[in-house]
Amino acid sequence: MNRILTATATLVLTASAFAQCPATWVSSVDQAAPLAPNGAINAFTSYDPDGEGFRDEVLIAAGLFTTAGGQVVNNIALWEGDGWQPLAGGVNGEVRALMSYGTGFIAGGTFTMAGDVPVSNIAYWTGWEWQALDDGLNGPVNALAWHNGQIWAGGAFTASAGTPLQHVARFGGDGWTPLGGGVDGEVLAMTTYDGFLVVGGTFDNAGVVASTNIARWNGLAWSGFGPGVNGTVRALSRDRDDLYVGGDFTHVGALEVNHIARWDTLAWNALGTGTNAPVTAIHADDIVYAAGDFSLAGGNAADQVAKWQDHAWSRLPGGVGPGTPSVNAVMPFMTEVVFGGSFTTAGGSESANFARWNETNAPWIAIHPADTRLSLENTFTLACKIARGYDTSAMTTIWYHDSNEVANGPAGAGEGGGVVTGANTLTLHIDEATSADFGWYEVEITAPCGGMMSYPGRALDRCDSIDFNGDDLFPDTLDIDDFLSVFSGGACTNDPACGDVDFNNDGLFPDTLDIDSLLSVFSGGPCI
Repeated sequence: MNRILTATATLVLTASAFAQCPATWVSSVDQAAPLAPNGAINAFTSYDPDGEGFRDEVLIAAGLFTTAGGQVVNNIALWEGDGWQPLAGGVNGEVRALMSYGTGFIAGGTFTMAGDVPVSNIAYWTGWEWQALDDGLNGPVNALAWHNGQIWAGGAFTASAGTPLQHVARFGGDGWTPLGGGVDGEVLAMTTYDGFLVVGGTFDNAGVVASTNIARWNGLAWSGFGPGVNGTVRALSRDRDDLYVGGDFTHVGALEVNHIARWDTLAWNALGTGTNAPVTAIHADDIVYAAGDFSLAGGNAADQVAKWQDHAWSRLPGGVGPGTPSVNAVMPFMTEVVFGGSFTTAGGSESANFARWNETNAPWIAIHPADTRLSLENTFTLACKIARGYDTSAMTTIWYHDSNEVANGPAGAGEGGGVVTGANTLTLHIDEATSADFGWYEVEITAPCGGMMSYPGRALDRCDSIDFNGDDLFPDTLDIDDFLSVFSGGACTNDPACGDVDFNNDGLFPDTLDIDSLLSVFSGGPCI
């Protein structure tokens, strides 16, 4: 994650070091045709593609679109602030729900193929490939949740293979299993709250319990939330002890709530006078963001998106539009809140189906410096990219090499090192580099509305490590034996940990210069 510079960060800048910037919509080329998704976004999630490595989470957007970033993505795409990317062929139908899981995420909807893998309305992206979840489900999957260490799905399905399920199911080591008698209508939203799995949708009963449009499962039995709500539930979100519910309803029992309500573990509460039309998406975390078909929130103009804060509604200026757009998803990502749906503008600027709101206008790093090897021309280039949509002209940057500030000019990264340029830009370049330039590099970025320190990237020698077989014993002659074996098409004693035979990374392999380079480095000499 980005190391935001505050009093608690590794590098200290007090909060007063930055201007108090107003909240704003963020616009970029990724939100405008032809790069924006060319159809509706229904769901978001995020996941960390390298686990504990030096990379931030990436955003996944999915719905009913064929292109994003000017390329075919088939209803699902990855975004990390610097362009859209496809995911192994996408899926061949609409995606309605996403959930982070394991090293990747789960997608649910109405599709039969994920990449080249046959599936049934639900699939798992492992981080590198698509997989089916057992026999899948026989109807649309509208909602997903992670609860009590297991995967839960809700929708319009009634079975998995020969197992009856009734619109809600749990997936574990024993495949898909039912929750009591399920619910007697379609499930549109799910979340975990106060030890329960909560489901919302269009139904009258959960198991044998009368529970209108919202119910909860404790692992053994269903129960309701008082009188339930008098219309379809389309969105659920929790914030600590509070559960927020949005949809088509206007009342909970005798309490007028108008499309959005809060359950506080004991009773229902209205959020002011609510909205004048259905709420279709909610995210609650100190500030409650609501989106839907409404034009008023708390009696004030809102244009399909609004926030509830300090017991009052306020608009996000300009909202989304024009006409009667739909907003299907809202989620925090990095320093922003992102909205997805079917619309063409946000805040009056072009923003096709994907909109970004920032409460502080603080920028964030999209691409951190990556490990780089010495080029054949003895140069290094390390780069950092700010998320698209932020003005970099007012930002200042300082690069550090092994915690020491880098300067432009000869030996700018260290005594005996090469010639540095770009020490105060987002791209650092070193010509005539030497071993003195090897090591860790990171960049500190200060902007009018916030600052951050990148993750570190390494400048490495052109040759690979002499621990070729990855057994943590080096230098030892088994590394040479394994290299020669793999070079000649044989096996490695520590497979699959062995490296590749292009030891000097010149793009030519197998060639005997790789053997010469290995033997040179092994004996303390240079990379050839």
